[in-house]
Amino acid sequence: MDQLFKKWLEEGKISQRAYLNLIGGNSVHNSTSPVDGKLKISVLISTYKRAAYLIRLLNSIKNQQYNNCEIIIVDDASNDDTEERVKQYREENRELNIIYLVNERNLGAGESRKRAYLKATGDIVIFVDDDDYYIEPAYFSMLNHLYEEHPDCTMTAAPTIELFEQEGKYEYRGLNNPKAISNREYFNGFGKKYTSPHINAVSLNNTVLKKVHYEELLFFNHISLLLFALLEKGNVYTINQAVGIRTFHTGNMTGNTTPEFILSNMEAKEDIYQRAMAAGLLDNPKEWRYRHLSGTAIYHFENNQMITAKDMIIFIWMKKHLEKTEFHRFVKRILQMTKLRVKRWLRANFKENTD
Repeated sequence: MDQLFKKWLEEGKISQRAYLNLIGGNSVHNSTSPVDGKLKISVLISTYKRAAYLIRLLNSIKNQQYNNCEIIIVDDASNDDTEERVKQYREENRELNIIYLVNERNLGAGESRKRAYLKATGDIVIFVDDDDYYIEPAYFSMLNHLYEEHPDCTMTAAPTIELFEQEGKYEYRGLNNPKAISNREYFNGFGKKYTSPHINAVSLNNTVLKKVHYEELLFFNHISLLLFALLEKGNVYTINQAVGIRTFHTGNMTGNTTPEFILSNMEAKEDIYQRAMAAGLLDNPKEWRYRHLSGTAIYHFENNQMITAKDMIIFIWMKKHLEKTEFHRFVKRILQMTKLRVKRWLRANFKENTD
């Protein structure tokens, strides 16, 4: 694996600092001069019964050596030792500004992220999943410098490295974004012309979030978190080297999404679409809307092994919101992905023009 990391270093995909962290197992940054950044960074974490992963993430944030930072953790009613371990970690690392909140009942990651955001007081907002972590110890310092140098910056995006734990495999996920791109152009080309970054490698300008009334976002999930922030004028700046690790494991949401989760995602994107239309941001409204709505549903069917009767609510919602030809196009796409018995089930429920 070290040879792969060395190759990425030589290709400029990771920095020397990140390389040393990778081969050293996320070792402590050797800087003796912590950066007192002018801009405050809010790191927002939703967690649920993954204390070991969470501690790894907290260590990588500690490794940043950036003093002007708050870490807001929302525990989604874990019933294990997460609270005990977080409180112990906070006691042992008093130099870190850790705010720990516990939901009275399980609300899901989306509502937990929203609760964390509503507590954020930073100039820069970062959402990060509890099972991911940072490898670039200068990342927060880079953000401070970038936002100070570019007052028009509303968002930054960076490549990530994907870790597939079961296979012990690493893959580099780069971006094809230019160094700077307008919010409008990025919004229109997001996920099509331009690669969508993982949320853990994105930072957001909190002043901009307040302008767009970010608290009104219907569902605080990854793509919607980014799209909603792009409704305001400004520019997105790209960091060229990977800053963190995105972890794939058996406990990921991928492959375990529910129809209700997908419905919440689609409703949030429909709301974003309506706001973008009102603001005159869309170059090709019909194409953008279909791409993001159908893409959300297709993600669910691609990552779940079978379709059940519960999935009917997705088809009903799509039939209600899409034009007739678009809905038939969507159903045909699902038919192409599914086994014969599932095709028969779909045809039995949505016969018209699906052949």
